[in-house]
Amino acid sequence: MLGDKQNQKVDGSSTAIQAGNNVYIHQGMTISDAREVFQLLLRESLTAFQDEARNAAQINFQRFSENVERKFSERIEKVVLEKLAEPDVQSVINDAFKASARKGNSTDIESLANLIVERLSKDSSPYKDIVISEAINVVPRITKQQISFISFYFSVRHLASRGDISVIESLHKAIFPLFQEGINLPISQLSYLEYAGCCTINTLVGVELYDEFNNGSYKHLGAASGNDLKSLFSQKAPTFYNEIEIFLQKNLGALTLTSVGQAIALSHISTVIGNIDYGIWLR
Repeated sequence: MLGDKQNQKVDGSSTAIQAGNNVYIHQGMTISDAREVFQLLLRESLTAFQDEARNAAQINFQRFSENVERKFSERIEKVVLEKLAEPDVQSVINDAFKASARKGNSTDIESLANLIVERLSKDSSPYKDIVISEAINVVPRITKQQISFISFYFSVRHLASRGDISVIESLHKAIFPLFQEGINLPISQLSYLEYAGCCTINTLVGVELYDEFNNGSYKHLGAASGNDLKSLFSQKAPTFYNEIEIFLQKNLGALTLTSVGQAIALSHISTVIGNIDYGIWLR
């Protein structure tokens, strides 16, 4: 996984990191120690590039590394940096850093960094870890527009708020700019998203979204029917109403996000609304 030339030893209860097929990490891991791991990954990754491509890859890698470090610092109380010692985590992060070096800004490094931080979260489970790891592998293989689209779908179908109508509107007003590119995704690209493992498509399935909402996620708003809920949204939550109408016009009821697709959407939306408990959806 890593090269065999780097060695760092730290006395006492601090971290010891050693590169050479494995990274050995003990209790007391810090952001500085994580930075050392990233530098080892950098040195290993650059061997795959030549000349000018190596310079560009190094810049891309460094930008991504700084992004991940910043997110670790912001959520330090919620992550377990010692998880960097796990072989699966090392492998996934190694692939993510290589992809960032190779693709640069053509991939969504913010979402990718959020997923890496989530993979090291204290609030983990075997299933959630598998989903997050797979999402990390998928993000470099899809476009920013496709991630925006997945997030748009998630915001309509899954991101329900138990707040009053003003809270619902505030939430969707804050995140709607994330979807500006995604709502224009050509329908022809949905088959690729299905191939990538982000969704499934069943054109025989229809949806009465307002009725579904009124009987489920937004029942607490007290509308008498789906039509009454539609009227309430159009008057009091115009941003969310607009999202729903776009969803229906594009006949997206035939689409279902997989757990991987949901994780990617959560990572993208969390760039705006901060910490999200992925475990609410990934159970």
